[in-house]
Amino acid sequence: SSVVDIMESNLPSWGSEALRNSLPFLLEAFVQEVVDARSTPILASLFDLLATDESHSLPSCEALVRLGQTRLLVGANAQQYEQTLDVVVGAVAAISSPSGVSALINALEMLIEVPCPAPLIRQNAAARLLQFSNRWWRRFAPEHRSLLRGLAAELEVTAALANHIDPAPVAEDDPWTN
Repeated sequence: SSVVDIMESNLPSWGSEALRNSLPFLLEAFVQEVVDARSTPILASLFDLLATDESHSLPSCEALVRLGQTRLLVGANAQQYEQTLDVVVGAVAAISSPSGVSALINALEMLIEVPCPAPLIRQNAAARLLQFSNRWWRRFAPEHRSLLRGLAAELEVTAALANHIDPAPVAEDDPWTN
């Protein structure tokens, strides 16, 4: 409860920065394969802290996905599940760069791995996540595009992917490849 009280208090700017810088270490300490129920309040506070962050970076977005997954693994009703997914989808959207493909893939894999109280909510979140990929599709590596197609098929939301035509492979004798 002391840790939660500190994280939820109004910290000075240097304290907030120190807390964000310590996030990878806090995740390693509290987010493990089997979640200890005693750490649930700390994980919830970390999730809330990142969810209300003014600007999402790629590392904070990936941490938010990881915390969201842990939060959902502990158990969530349909409303909590939807709220958690809304935060994760918003964070992935805030990246607004092709470099966010790893966070996008992690979020889609989270949807597959965690228990789901309402499949329609899961499919809606997956479709919203995949819509962000449409903007950057040509910038993604071929293996990422292939993985995104597979995840969309597994989540039964292939319609969310625009009908992309992958760029033609460069010919061996193309002078621009030398």
